[in-house]
Order: sequence, then C-alpha cells, then structure tokens
Amino acid sequence: MKPVSVSLAEVRTLILNRFFEKISARHPSDPVAEALDRWGYIQIDTISRITRAHHHALYNRIEGYSPVQLDDSVEQREVFEYWSHAAAYLPMNRFRYCLPRMERMRREAFFGMKLDAKLLKDVHDRIRDEGPLMSRDFKRPADSGGGQWWDWKPAKMALEILFQQGRLLVAGRRNFQKLYALPEDVLPEGIDTSLPDEREMASHIIDLSMKSQGISRWPHIKSQHKDGVSYIPRRIEEELEDGSLISLDVDDSGIWYCRPSFLEGKPGESESLRIVSPFDSLVINRPWLAELFGVNYQIECYVPAPKRRYGYFTLPIFTREGFAGLLDAKAERVEGRFRIISLHLVPGAWNVPAFDDALESELQRFADFHKCPEIVWDEGSRKL
Repeated sequence: MKPVSVSLAEVRTLILNRFFEKISARHPSDPVAEALDRWGYIQIDTISRITRAHHHALYNRIEGYSPVQLDDSVEQREVFEYWSHAAAYLPMNRFRYCLPRMERMRREAFFGMKLDAKLLKDVHDRIRDEGPLMSRDFKRPADSGGGQWWDWKPAKMALEILFQQGRLLVAGRRNFQKLYALPEDVLPEGIDTSLPDEREMASHIIDLSMKSQGISRWPHIKSQHKDGVSYIPRRIEEELEDGSLISLDVDDSGIWYCRPSFLEGKPGESESLRIVSPFDSLVINRPWLAELFGVNYQIECYVPAPKRRYGYFTLPIFTREGFAGLLDAKAERVEGRFRIISLHLVPGAWNVPAFDDALESELQRFADFHKCPEIVWDEGSRKL
C-alpha cells in the first residue's frame, strides 16, 4: 500500500491530541493499569526534586491521580516493575516479554555487577525462608559486633542482580525502597510465563513503540531494545501487509509507521497545557523528539552547574500547538511552596491565545498535586 502523505504539523497535532487525552478517575477498571496498557509503560526515576517521574507521567494521564493508586495497582498485581528501555512499570499482561532479558541477565553482568554464585544463592535463600525483604534488611546493626550479619553493599548488589535475572521480583515499595520477593509471591495465578519467540518479541517492541509514541520508524523502534530486534524489519512488513500498521510519508522526510487508529485521533476537552516529566515517553527518545518537534532537549541535572543553560531539572512545557518552553522548578514540601526557578519560553509562546491563563492554571494544579499550594517565583525567573 502506498504511504499516506501527511504534514509534520498534522503529525504533531495527532501526537499531542493523544498525549493530552486523560483517563477518567472513574474508569470501570484500574485507571493505572489502563494507562499502562494504553501507553505501554511508565518510566521510573529516583530524582525527587519534584514528584518522581512515574507519578508525574500518571498525573498527566489520569484525572485526579493520586500516588496511592499506583501502589494499589502493584498490590493488586495489575502492574509490575521491571525493565523496558529503563526501569519501568509495565502492565502485568506483558510480563512474558521480559523473560528474554531476564535470561540474558543470567548470562551477562548487569552494568558490570558480577558477584559470586554463593552470595547470590544466600541472598535468594534468605528471602525464600523469611519472605519479602528490602535491602536495608541486610544491613549490619551497629552493635552486632560482626557475626552472621551481611556485608550490606554486596548484598544490595546481589538483590539487584537477582531482580534483573528474574529470580526475584519487586512486590512493592516502601518509602521508595524496593521490597524483593520470590516470583511466585508477585505473579498472579495463571499468568503466561512462556518464552516468546523472535516474532512475538518483535511484535511486542513495535506495539510498545506505537503505544508510547504513536508514530515511529525503524531506528527509533529498535533503539532502546536488545532482545528481539532482529525480526523487527520483517515483522513491520507483515503488519503492513495485514493492515495493523500503516506507513506515512511525513513531509517527504522518510517513511514512518503508525496504527490506523492514530490518524483518527481528535482533540479532547482536557487542559490545553501540560508540564512534562523529562522521563515521559513523549520526550524520552530525544532523537525522535528532535525529528518530529525540532526540540533538542537535554536534562541538565547531570551537567556541571556552570555549564547549565536552563536549570537543574527543567521540565518541558507543551500546549496543543507544540513545544512551548522549559520550566525549572522545585517542590519545597516542608514549607508548602512550589518554587519556580526559571521559565524559558519559545519565541511567541505568550502570543498563543490564553497561554498565560493556561500556564497559571496548570502551575496551580501541579503545585496542589505536590501539596505545595503556594507558588513562588525566584527573582528573574521569567526568561522570555
């Protein structure tokens, strides 16, 4: 079938219409599980300058979202924690697609972490005997005087390696600390644990890309995966043939792919401005973001302070018209203040109808979500 010709402006609108669509808090099933099923995954990150990345992403996708909803979904075994292109929450019905990576992690060292088999067995056996444990449960008390307590750092690494190997899973978190458990204590009864073949893995990766970003192509589809990528080109052709994928020619920039439903997206009635997490699927694939939105965005918390251009933890701002700027903010929870450190807007952003009102409304909603109702602006923070 001949590729459908669309403009870059049309594609941006369709992507943002889809992104701005929110799930009702009164959804008949679990709204968090629905969000993960609809968008594929939610990335986890540890930085807590504002709310953590996974809560931020769900805030943007579920009306009236509260962090307890994610905890409930994990407890109900509707979602689980593992690795997509990075640490992520995934819908439980996708568990089997993690098995190839788990098998590979049993053969390889994870980020250079390789421990002796005895330590791995001892840590695993302790959880088997005692039940779910956190890494702090392996610390030696100050007054223990040595003895049978664990050397904490190797034990902590062992827990992570066992998790990556699938020999332990995460049953939940307490104060953001992982609670490790045996797989049979985490997986629901009857879940499919058969190892997917290459064709099934390719289907999964393509589907994950379509769900998380709406439109993609070969370099972006394969870029964040190692397992099952070799079959992707063939599977793309198969899905084009059966109609589950369609090809797009975006302003003569090359061939992209999407689901037929992507072209049917229409604007919803939710807010017209969103403050986005740096780890949201909308922006996490930086080359994809640059190609489709012309945004060369870099999070600067890993950049030395003197070299930062926009701030420590800048948050992209999008309206339904496109990228609008970057916001550097901090939730000062004890004081109940949401602090605006800097705001950099693209030229003309203020000229978009009702932009100022939309920004003010979203800032207040976002601050309230952090339980920081007072918004304070640093001197000189508005940089237009």
